[in-house]
Amino acid sequence: MRDTVYFTLPRIKRLMVPYISFYIIGYAFEAAKTITKHGQLDLMDFFDPLLGATHGYANTPVWFLLSLAEISLIGYVLLRYLPNLFAFVVSMVLGIVGYYCGKYNVLQPYYVNVSLMCIPFFLGGSFFKDFLLKKQKYPFVGIGLLLISWFLYLPNTPSCNVSQCYISCSMFQFALVSSLATIGIVLLSGDIAKYTKFTSNAFCHYGANSLIVLCTHMLFVNIPVFVNKVLHINSLSIIIGFFILLFVEIPVIKVINQRFKILISK
Repeated sequence: MRDTVYFTLPRIKRLMVPYISFYIIGYAFEAAKTITKHGQLDLMDFFDPLLGATHGYANTPVWFLLSLAEISLIGYVLLRYLPNLFAFVVSMVLGIVGYYCGKYNVLQPYYVNVSLMCIPFFLGGSFFKDFLLKKQKYPFVGIGLLLISWFLYLPNTPSCNVSQCYISCSMFQFALVSSLATIGIVLLSGDIAKYTKFTSNAFCHYGANSLIVLCTHMLFVNIPVFVNKVLHINSLSIIIGFFILLFVEIPVIKVINQRFKILISK
């Protein structure tokens, strides 16, 4: 177990290099659009995330990499110095601390409250990943788990925003819904991938290149907006825009893997 969650400088580098490089690329895109539209640019905006801002900056999805680096470091410390069970108990305590920090806007800079709240999910996933990735005897159990998580979430009308540590339900409900939904997605993805070679290859391709998709999809976020202007049906536009975005990512993934590996620390 201690080999599955580890902290090394190369691990942090693999997270922070794309965090910085794709933030710079995203900022360049936004700067070009701002200058084109307004004819001027406040260069001080560039330093917002470096000074702890958690929203309102270019290519915000890269926040996940910074938070994951923090989680990896804390997870390493817990597993390095504590027995597995005690480490998981402490992680749950830290998760509760992070949850209430989010409620009272404490430890917001650099997503520290988010990282604390998500530590038990990180360690829990590490403990049980081998079991979840084994071939399941009963197909489409994932659908059942997703439906259960959806029904549990229904009474909770307001939306959640994990990146801002805005959770509009109790910590228990959040943990239960998130865990069931995550496990359901993993199992359902495995089921779908088994049925045809195409779906299997597609899942493997995007899974292996999820870092690139995470860091670049926001650069093409106007695609669903454009589709919605044409169709005027929001839900359908999102679905169509999503698949167009996946198609656009194919050459992006290829170019980065072949020509710009340095961006993803390879």
